Amino acid sequence: RLRITDLEGILEMTAWRSGGISLAKLRAAPVTVRVRQGAERLQPDAKRPRRTLKNLFQGLAIPPWRRERLPFLWCGGDLVWVAGVGVDCRYQARRGEAAIAPHWRAAE
Repeated sequence: RLRITDLEGILEMTAWRSGGISLAKLRAAPVTVRVRQGAERLQPDAKRPRRTLKNLFQGLAIPPWRRERLPFLWCGGDLVWVAGVGVDCRYQARRGEAAIAPHWRAAE
């Protein structure tokens, strides 16, 4: 279990099976956590096209003031996960695969 507390909240990573983020894929490059820079794109569903975070945030009714405070998980140059949005389909763990499950709790 890993806890990061510098982003106006707590990001916990918990070992998981059947879902979450594939650990094997995360080992391919350095993993970083940072806030929004702008123009990021994510594809949470393999059956739908990659979309801008702005469009995904709007579709999920995440208010603009909150978007700037959410953690983004990166593996090398790939955006892997965004709090409140989900995991990019390229990094989603298969059933039975070793994985981590991120959980974000914003500071009140």
